[in-house]
Amino acid sequence: MLKSIFDETRGLKRAFRAWVFLWFLWYVLLRVILRLLIGKARRQYVQDLLGLHYSRGFNVVYGDLLGLLYEPHVRRIIKQCLKDGGVFIDVGAYVGVFSEYAYRLIRKKTGLVVAVEPDPDNYSVLRALIPEEVKLVNAAIWIENGFVKLRKGAPRHIRRYPFSKKVSDSSTLVPQPFHEERGLLSNEFIDVRSIRLDTLIRQLNLTQVDLIKMDIEGAELYILTDPNLDLTLVKAMIIEVHYPFASPQSKAIASSLRGKSFQLYPIFGLDKLRYHLYAVKTNKSQQ
Repeated sequence: MLKSIFDETRGLKRAFRAWVFLWFLWYVLLRVILRLLIGKARRQYVQDLLGLHYSRGFNVVYGDLLGLLYEPHVRRIIKQCLKDGGVFIDVGAYVGVFSEYAYRLIRKKTGLVVAVEPDPDNYSVLRALIPEEVKLVNAAIWIENGFVKLRKGAPRHIRRYPFSKKVSDSSTLVPQPFHEERGLLSNEFIDVRSIRLDTLIRQLNLTQVDLIKMDIEGAELYILTDPNLDLTLVKAMIIEVHYPFASPQSKAIASSLRGKSFQLYPIFGLDKLRYHLYAVKTNKSQQ
């Protein structure tokens, strides 16, 4: 009986890998055809129309198209919030995937993109890749200004950028059980500069923040439930919550944001331990 189940599971995995591979080939072929036939600018329009997610193209490897790297809903929210320009703060910018996309949206309009990344190895890649017009901040968003210990994530080498072999998308201030279970962390701890989110907004002399993207591997709980956090100038946030949807931690985050006049829209699809939360102030809630 067990052998039969094992064989069936193994067959399903092979079929799934083959299906992903076919989709990957289709993605690559379509990009090439679009570039050859209609040029870069029109290709971009068609890709947006079809929902193809180019911004992770530097890291597309076998299977990534159906993996965690593919977050089209985040890109759509960024596009909607910045359609007329505006201010975008990328908290946990990694190597600048969404920062670069936001910059592409506002570069011919009035606006500002701020990329915040505490991991020094990620930051070195971010600094090399991102347009110079993007404001870079090498610090961790936290509940206090000063310094804090960051646990480095397991290295994730990006083959296109061999100048940094210690890039990681899972460095964290507050390791979660799934980080350990999935082997996402190294045993290296480093001291990094920390800054409060509202302090950063004040230091930049901003009068409004149109969208904050937050992906900080669990630290969102402490930051967003801080009763002293001032989000008066923030219109919307897209947050990757690293806690199950019905958990006490998620409920605490939701309660705190509602108390700051945000309406909340959960977006599922990552896995049972994480989800995205879109928090937005409507005209009514801002009155």
